Amino acid sequence: MAKPITLEEMARQAIDGDREALEGLVRVLQVDIYGLSLRMLWNREDAEDATQEILGLSVAAGAREAVAAIAVAVEDAVRPENDRR
Repeated sequence: MAKPITLEEMARQAIDGDREALEGLVRVLQVDIYGLSLRMLWNREDAEDATQEILGLSVAAGAREAVAAIAVAVEDAVRPENDRR
């Protein structure tokens, strides 16, 4: 059985040019970015717009590094305090 890939590994693969990893990263992060946006904006439609804008601009610009940075930030934000390194 294959070991599940972590966000960090997926981000590294995306930075290295792996299109599938980038697409997978965006799919995974969309939920977390939306959750963070909703908590910050307190409005469902605004959170949806912010999520699409963040991910869309990053990917459209070919900003793999930006998406990877978002992955790390989201992972840090959602990881329980006692699990942080």
